[in-house]
Formats: sequence, structure tokens, C-alpha cells
Amino acid sequence: MALADPNPVTYTAALGMVSATHKFHFNQSKTMELHIGQSFDSSIFSLAGRTYKILFYPQGTVDTPNSMCVSLTVKSPSAETVSVGYIFLNKAGMPTSKASARTTFTMSSTQDRFGMTRMMDWPHLEAEFVKDGCFTLLFSLTFLGDSHSEAPTEAVNGIIPFSINEQFAGLLGDKEMTDVVFEVGGETITAHRLVLGARSAIFKAQLFGMMAEKDKAIIQIGDIAPPVFKAMLHFIYSDSLPDMSNEETPVVTLIQHLYKAADMYFVEGLKVVCR
Repeated sequence: MALADPNPVTYTAALGMVSATHKFHFNQSKTMELHIGQSFDSSIFSLAGRTYKILFYPQGTVDTPNSMCVSLTVKSPSAETVSVGYIFLNKAGMPTSKASARTTFTMSSTQDRFGMTRMMDWPHLEAEFVKDGCFTLLFSLTFLGDSHSEAPTEAVNGIIPFSINEQFAGLLGDKEMTDVVFEVGGETITAHRLVLGARSAIFKAQLFGMMAEKDKAIIQIGDIAPPVFKAMLHFIYSDSLPDMSNEETPVVTLIQHLYKAADMYFVEGLKVVCR
């Protein structure tokens, strides 16, 4: 069966890597009709010279029965490392670290398929992630380039000599034009929906998708401390990290938590910086 909504939610190319994120909506009753070894298959996608296909097995495969899993088949002109991950959105349209995973694998002439098993058990899915008979799964993949190579100036700084990064960083502190409010650990943080949606597939799904929270006055953020959430927003707006040396938590610890937040919200560039 074909996967719904096959078009990429986001596509990025920077720092020697290319990535895409896909959002799939599933009808629970339809997924229950499939048997072990049967899958929902996506179209064949093309990304910067590579092609790939996503297969979702609601009831698992013959090798991993009764274990919800997803697999990725990739064709690339050369052997390279691919980072793949998934995350389920809960009933409120929010991502949660309890229902996500990411890993990397290196392709070779003999291996071009990778699978992720034991994604979710059905009772857990029904309790926290099924709303109106449907659930949402986001899947992302990133072809990792040489992070030490110098990226084209245009891909990092915009049009010389203008400082678009600095201007967007200043926009984050301008409360006059903000249109979304988050509550993080008791703190109120404001931002701009268009900026967040353009930079993160999770924010796009949360703020503009079918499970959008646009009617909520304040969006609650869990699992992330205020300094970490602020640092992630700073990167989203400026492609750089703020000075975190004045925080009570050691910088090394903050970077570790920041990596997890970047993984949760599919901010791939931030993950590269945190490595």
C-alpha cells in the first residue's frame, strides 16, 4: 500500500550535507488491516543524486513479527554515511523523546537497506498518539558530508555584504512581531511561526499542520530546560550558538542536552555543531 503525504516537509542543503523530512498520516484501522510482513510503501524519492524509498511495517516483518518498524532503501553514487530517524507526534501534535529514535549507518556495495525496529507498541500508540483514529509519524534522513570542509560562502552568510544571520538573531529578541508563545520550565518565550516552521519540520507540523496548535494561547514545552530551548531558538534564527558560559549548568552538559533537543525537533545543522 502507498504511504500518504509523500512530499518532503523540509529539504535542506548546507555544511556539505543534504537532508529531507517526510510527514506521514496513518489511519489506525487501515494499519490494523495489514499482516506481518506487509508494508505501506512510499514513492521513490530523489535527493541530490541519491534515490530512496521508505517502508513502514505496522505489524512488523517476518524477522521481527509484532514489532512496528520502518526500513529505508537507498541508492547512492558512492558509499557514504546516512543519519536516519523518526518521531511520533502525540495527540497534541507535540514531539516527545519517548517516541523517537535516530541512528546512522554507512552504505556499501553490499548494503543499501537499513531498518529500525520496535518503534512503538500498539497500547502505547493508542494511549498517547492516536487522535480521531489517526496518528502522525515524521521520518528524516541526512546524507552526511565532510563537516570539516569549507561550505560555500553563499550557503552560510547569505548575500555579501549583508548580515542576514545577525538580523535574524536580532529578530528573535524583537517581541513586537512575535506570534507564538511557549512556556518552558515556567518561563515564557516568544518567537515567530514562519521562522520556526521554515527551519524545523517538527515546528512546521506543530504550528501549521493538521495537528496545529495555532488556537492555543500558550504552547507547553516539556523535556527541555529553558536555557537549552533558548539556545536552540538562537541557532534556528542565526545558525550559531549563543554564549552559554554564564549558565549554572556546565556548558558540556548543555551541549549534550542541546543535541537531544535538536534531534527531537529535526534541526540537523545544530546536531552537526553539537558533535
